[in-house]
Amino acid sequence: MSNLQPLSYNKHRALGWRPVVPPVLVDHSQDTVPVAFDELIRLSCRMPVVLGLAEGPSAPMIPLGAFERRAGALVDGSGYWQPEAVPKALRSGPFEPVSTPEGEIAMVDEHVLLPLATEERGVVPIFESEMNLSAHTRQEIAEVLAWRRGRVEARAAAQALEAKGCLREIRLGNLSVRVVDEDRLAQTEGVELDELHRVGALRLAHMSAVSLGTLVTEARAGRQPEAAQGTSSFLAAMREALE
Repeated sequence: MSNLQPLSYNKHRALGWRPVVPPVLVDHSQDTVPVAFDELIRLSCRMPVVLGLAEGPSAPMIPLGAFERRAGALVDGSGYWQPEAVPKALRSGPFEPVSTPEGEIAMVDEHVLLPLATEERGVVPIFESEMNLSAHTRQEIAEVLAWRRGRVEARAAAQALEAKGCLREIRLGNLSVRVVDEDRLAQTEGVELDELHRVGALRLAHMSAVSLGTLVTEARAGRQPEAAQGTSSFLAAMREALE
């Protein structure tokens, strides 16, 4: 359980945090990984990005729970993330964005902080002086806040597609998920199409469709994409659900 607190030099000057580096361990109970807009280009050509679970709100995510955890899959049998591209949600540090009347700020989870005097390697100080955060901390907080903004935008785009009836449900492995209804989207025109364009929904629809279509195309050709090398069940589920 996290213990989010405001950053304080008096409380945190002797504490640090360890940046997440591969291999990344994924919690066994985690069925999805949320995705922000800025990550879509990098991730959509390597792994499936769906637009929500059938029984949840529409938002872009990677459906981990759709497939077995085994060698060559997104997550192996030991729980480690396999693809080279790692979503920000799996490699964020101890900082989390929190909404306040003054806007988004980053707070720190004190439960995962470490003493700077520890002998463990890779511990980064939170502060470099009384008035200044360390360079690593500043960069991490900037990335976390930017990811949060991109996540809000991506969620709004997915919900716009849902509102226009441009999503459909499919069974993907072990999960029921939402994907783009390409036939319905192709019928959208005029004001509706402009509204989808303005909120980034067309870009989101394209990249989600590409992420699924690329895997199916490679499966048909007998090739195995990065996210699924050696995982025939993964490819079979993709092909069966989307054809």
